[in-house]
Amino acid sequence: MPHVLVVEDDKELMFVLEQLLENLGHQVTGALDGETAWAWLSNGQNRPDIILCDLTLPAMTGLTFLNHVRSSSVTQGCRFIAMSGSPEERAASFAIGACAYLVKPFFLRDLERVLADCLPPQV
Repeated sequence: MPHVLVVEDDKELMFVLEQLLENLGHQVTGALDGETAWAWLSNGQNRPDIILCDLTLPAMTGLTFLNHVRSSSVTQGCRFIAMSGSPEERAASFAIGACAYLVKPFFLRDLERVLADCLPPQV
């Protein structure tokens, strides 16, 4: 079962994403900000298959969080999908290695498609 870390500061959207992903058969961990997500990842015991991250987070932005993910050996090879209501952030997210970008609001079928494209094959 693929494990998805969702980093989203909107509590209602976080709940919806967690439910949708669980219904698609994924194990889900949620964090409402980049600091919480980074602390969870940094303990060394947690490595999701993919990170679904909002770019407009309070305090530590999504781009800052994802740069930490990219530069850490703890999360080496972890793929991520960036989300934002701003299409202008698309280029920045791909520049730091996003495998996909979703403009909010998006349809469930769009989320399913990018997950299928980004998740490593299951053995």
